[in-house]
Amino acid sequence: STKLDIVYSTPPEKISEFCEAIRQLILDQEHTRKDSFHVYFNDMSESSLKIMLYVFFQASDWNTELQARHDLLMGIMKLAADLGVEFAFPTQTLHLESADNSL
Repeated sequence: STKLDIVYSTPPEKISEFCEAIRQLILDQEHTRKDSFHVYFNDMSESSLKIMLYVFFQASDWNTELQARHDLLMGIMKLAADLGVEFAFPTQTLHLESADNSL
């Protein structure tokens, strides 16, 4: 289970496209359970839009699971780049006012 944080400027149709493409990645990957996974736009935080990624892996050992996780996350990174989806990080906007009233 993880949250993917994307920037607020992402259009709604791009969010839907990104979520659907991630679902397809999960279906295409060898070591993921196909009967129980979730990928949804799930929250709006102070600095990002959050996509919930909830997926189970079917692997015979930890190394196989780690590789499957790596492959899935790398696939998500590539999808984001291809679709123009930007990942967010905590930011703040600071508005400065001039003390000079003549401006």
